[in-house]
Amino acid sequence: MRRLHLKLLLIALVTLSSTGCWNKLELPERSFIMSLGIDEGRNGNIRLTAQLYKPNPGLKERGGDESFFNVQSEDESMFETVRDLTLHMGRKVHWSHLRIIVIGEEFAKKRGLEEVLDFFYRNQELRLTSYVHIAKGKAGKYMSTKPLIENTLGQQLLTIQEVAYKYSGKTANVTLLDLGFQLKGQVDDAMIPYLYRSKKITYTTPVAGAALLKKGKMIGKLSSKDMESVLMLRDEYKRGVFEIPCLNQGNGKSKRYETVQIISSSTQLSPEIKQRSVTVKASITIEGTITELKCSKITTSEEEIQFINQIKEFVEQEMLKSFEELKKKKADVINLGNLIYRRHPALWKSMKEDWHEIFANSQLQIHTDVKIINTGTTVGKSVLSKEK
Repeated sequence: MRRLHLKLLLIALVTLSSTGCWNKLELPERSFIMSLGIDEGRNGNIRLTAQLYKPNPGLKERGGDESFFNVQSEDESMFETVRDLTLHMGRKVHWSHLRIIVIGEEFAKKRGLEEVLDFFYRNQELRLTSYVHIAKGKAGKYMSTKPLIENTLGQQLLTIQEVAYKYSGKTANVTLLDLGFQLKGQVDDAMIPYLYRSKKITYTTPVAGAALLKKGKMIGKLSSKDMESVLMLRDEYKRGVFEIPCLNQGNGKSKRYETVQIISSSTQLSPEIKQRSVTVKASITIEGTITELKCSKITTSEEEIQFINQIKEFVEQEMLKSFEELKKKKADVINLGNLIYRRHPALWKSMKEDWHEIFANSQLQIHTDVKIINTGTTVGKSVLSKEK
């Protein structure tokens, strides 16, 4: 029994002596990247603009101090450029808090995303839930924008993009993981939220619309208006507002609109293939509430049916416009090719090589079911109308 105790004690001592964080780094030795801008530098180098968290050395807040600072580096490869960041601050870069990766439009068009994305997908510290944006102009310039509400620009852009996607349907919602699925799917088309700076309003950076990618390179972009229809075709539309033009308006510049808030949407796509000709049948169910009435009255069942038909016509026209825009760019970002691959894998093999041409000649047929579940009041006309 005594020998057994001695053996157990020896095993315990050996185990305890062999453990420990031999490659550990304490917090004062780390520097946390919050957002990253990627542009093309001199002589074809990669230029990074990293926004890093600045720790507060004391318990008291120092008035006027920012909670972040920016550092730039430039080299031939992503990994070497990242390592060069340490030359400016004497700390090892840590990626676990990265929120946003912003890629300049020129870089995305000329060189594409694949050469920089490989670094991120191999990085063990980085979370694949980090978001990716493409910015109009140089990405590095956006890193100097001061956040309006959040502590850092990365967190500010993250909240702008999430709210624009969730509550207005004006942009996409794409993480590194989502982008990887898009680029590695059967169709090599993808879309990423588009970031820009207004000429009139320079203190903020809206996120609206999306950049279109083909084989990792940017080929164009979608407007925020087109994004509503594209998200609906992808069955990703959460909430938003439709501005319905009033009937019987003249050709004047000033037009009147009535608004409907969409609170739920569901879409099912059914492709029909005949001799390599594709017809997409879209069945869409929409529930909404009336938020503004300026021209219509809904006091009878006939008037309600007429207003619902206005919404249906508007939705179908906007969706056909957006679909035509995708066909012109030969960008299948509604996952139609992936859908055909899942349902008809043998047929897809014969279509894959020429898919972008087939998609450009495809047709869209839409059936829309609209339900108005609330008018916001018991009065089925403009609240301020004096008409009895």
